[in-house]
Amino acid sequence: MLTASPARRDAGADGDQGPGYGRLFGEIYDRVFPHDDRAAVTAGFLRALAPRPGAVFVEQGVGSGRIAVPLAARGGVVTGLDTSPDLLRAGRAAAAAAGVAVRYIEADIRRWTEPGLADVVYCVCATVSMLPTRADQAAAVAAAARTLRPGGALVVETHLPGHVRALHAGRAEAVFVVPVAGLDGGLRMTATLDAPTGRWSVRHRWTAAGADREASEESLLIEPDDLDSVAAAHGLVPEARHGSWDATAAADAGPSYIAVYRAPPDRSC
Repeated sequence: MLTASPARRDAGADGDQGPGYGRLFGEIYDRVFPHDDRAAVTAGFLRALAPRPGAVFVEQGVGSGRIAVPLAARGGVVTGLDTSPDLLRAGRAAAAAAGVAVRYIEADIRRWTEPGLADVVYCVCATVSMLPTRADQAAAVAAAARTLRPGGALVVETHLPGHVRALHAGRAEAVFVVPVAGLDGGLRMTATLDAPTGRWSVRHRWTAAGADREASEESLLIEPDDLDSVAAAHGLVPEARHGSWDATAAADAGPSYIAVYRAPPDRSC
């Protein structure tokens, strides 16, 4: 999700915002989520979960290939799913520029599956939180579980609800401004939180090339323990929970958490 705390950018990506998401945010997407060293660290974390030559990875909500491209450069066989044709075009261009192969598919992550295909399915940048209902979130996890090989890993990175509540400090509405290269005045966000339901709405405003722009996103925050329960309902076992991609931060310390689950090695697909 394209949102942030005053101190740093949270993770973000295309989820259930519809095919128009990339058109609305395409102008700033790679500025807010650059293809930089942080993306390389994430790709390294994921590659370490399945280090064998030819290991297969599937990204739910691939965006412009920020993670998929460096993961492919590390020898991963990568398929990226997204609903935004605009972001998929950007991802194909990024893969071509890097000289790597990534299979990009326009698909709904709640429904797309190739049973037994992947060593790792990953859903990062708060994509799961942008699915509109708990049933939709569970459907994305179920699709991922079906796509995994026995012993494969599902990795989910999303907003830590406690961090979001702390940002709001008891206020229903809060305003944040984050500096972003190339945006006059940075990215200005007005966020509304319904704490009991976990619904978090963010209106983004920015100025680029002398013109003002505005676009909005909706999230449904999910607690780590609730995500564990959804994963367990689909036969996945919790393996680890972190607060950073280099695994140095506690899971409750940052704006996001990273949960790793495993399919049993002897399960049927």
